[in-house]
Amino acid sequence: MKNLDQDFKKLARRNKWKSRIVTASISLFATLVVIAVAFFWRNNYILQQEKMVSEKFNITTEISSPNTTYIFKGVNQGLLNGTYSLSAFKDLNGIPVSVGDTFVSYGATFGQNWNYGADRFFATTNTNRFASIIGGQKEPEFFKSSSTNQTMYDDDGMAYPQELETLDQLPKHLAEVAITFDKPYTYDEIQKMVPANLLTNWLWLGINAEETTADNVYIGVSTSTDSYSIGEPQYDDNGKLVEQNYRTMIGSRTQDGNYQLNDEMYADFVSAVKKSVTYPELKNLSFGSSSNGEKMHYFYPYRDAVKQIEKYPTLEKAKFSGIILTGKTENFAQLKGKSWVLASSVGATTEDLPYLKTQK
Repeated sequence: MKNLDQDFKKLARRNKWKSRIVTASISLFATLVVIAVAFFWRNNYILQQEKMVSEKFNITTEISSPNTTYIFKGVNQGLLNGTYSLSAFKDLNGIPVSVGDTFVSYGATFGQNWNYGADRFFATTNTNRFASIIGGQKEPEFFKSSSTNQTMYDDDGMAYPQELETLDQLPKHLAEVAITFDKPYTYDEIQKMVPANLLTNWLWLGINAEETTADNVYIGVSTSTDSYSIGEPQYDDNGKLVEQNYRTMIGSRTQDGNYQLNDEMYADFVSAVKKSVTYPELKNLSFGSSSNGEKMHYFYPYRDAVKQIEKYPTLEKAKFSGIILTGKTENFAQLKGKSWVLASSVGATTEDLPYLKTQK
């Protein structure tokens, strides 16, 4: 009987250990499954947030960052968020000039910094015409045309700046200059107007002057594929549409050095403008103005951009209200006194070094 009792105790202990091992195994397996699911969910969440934020950032910089190229630097990821950094450069006659870095956050910190392009799409301008300084360089400015007196003064009764004249004091340099036209011109007309020794970098779409008192609203198209995101759908050999959204790719820029606007690039710009207002943050982005105690009036720049492209759906029909030119400072002298120059605003500048080859 004693041996039988011992056998039962051994069996009980053995079954107890087996039960513990089975329970522990099930717990471990369940824990590993939970960890795997959480890991998969986290990676998928981070990836989707990065794509969504990157698309928004790329679209805003594509249509509202004049003559600016962004180059990917690196990424830093946390548990449920991440941040990637980019360096911004101005193209001065083919020479890249740094204008600082920007950081784009996504994930749990969504919305903090992705809209950098939207935040800077119009420069801060006060009554003394002090332009924004970005990364140590002055931002070039555009000005809406006055309907009453386009030749001398804007709607606020202030003389339009003619900063072309200041470049005489800056020899042996490269400069970026924003030219506001006296009226909108087609791309073909602009090509005939611009001297051959100056580089066309960016075309300003302009704004509906009746809708806002603001001057400097940056909405326009790059003439260089070096600073342009290609987002148009592609087609296969059979003509079937292939969905390819390159705007989700950080820093997707080609490097063929082309400084000519074409139908495909303009169509892509139109596509980006239409896409911009599908995001509430851009569609509802606005600034207000009032005068003489009147009710505050709000201007929505991206909505206005949609109205503009509805008027100008193709490059052939498109008209532009301004342009950014770059080149050697001495070459800008030939623009003085041109009837089509309503205002001129100098942007970034750098020394013209003999060992760096320029485009013009």
